[in-house]
Amino acid sequence: MASLTAAAVRESVAVMERKKAHGLDYIPIEIFQASGTALNSLVHLLINIWDSKSLPIDMAVGTMLMMHKKGTENDKGHTH
Repeated sequence: MASLTAAAVRESVAVMERKKAHGLDYIPIEIFQASGTALNSLVHLLINIWDSKSLPIDMAVGTMLMMHKKGTENDKGHTH
């Protein structure tokens, strides 16, 4: 498996769209795009996770929200 590079993380953060919903951490992407210190912390964290192949348990929590897009609400084929 290829390794994750700091350049790849920085490039990905740079092209992410602004003013989108934040995650459970409530940190908007604009923080990482505007702060070198925050971005460096994110780079370090993601590379450590990638290299260790281990996700900290408190980062493994997520919320799934099914959103009705079109058709009838009972048609589960139209949720995203």
